[in-house]
Amino acid sequence: MLFLGGRSDVPTVDIDLPLDKAAHLFLYGVLGILLAIGWLRTHRGGGLPWPVLTVFLVGAADELNQRSVANRSSEGLDLVADVVGGAVGFAGWIRLDSKRRRIPE
Repeated sequence: MLFLGGRSDVPTVDIDLPLDKAAHLFLYGVLGILLAIGWLRTHRGGGLPWPVLTVFLVGAADELNQRSVANRSSEGLDLVADVVGGAVGFAGWIRLDSKRRRIPE
């Protein structure tokens, strides 16, 4: 994430749709899924706050990093999209996994 966020040559499309926010939702959703896979493999308790905090910290680091990169901007709504995408990815994978475990093999 920080590698992509630190690049100044990221391609952009000049349209009125918020593709930037969709990209944040998608990429951080993938991060949320990866966190969920790790969370399930380690069987750690503690609830949803830790993975969401992890996504928030990575997103905040990314946004702070983008402040110093040419042709990039740092926006609060990007961080919101990061956290929402990560939380949805995490919760969605946990739910999918719990449904899969209920089905007898």
